[in-house]
Amino acid sequence: MTAAFLFPLTSTLAPLIRLSYVNMLRMVLPYTALLSAVAMISIWVSF
Repeated sequence: MTAAFLFPLTSTLAPLIRLSYVNMLRMVLPYTALLSAVAMISIWVSF
């Protein structure tokens, strides 16, 4: 999921807005953490 989000940023937008890989990781990290937390909670609740 995260790779699918990072790929368009690296291919098209990165040169235009001077986005480095570290900045992209900073942008994606909260999104990834939130999705992981929601997934773990939903698995925990379902059992």
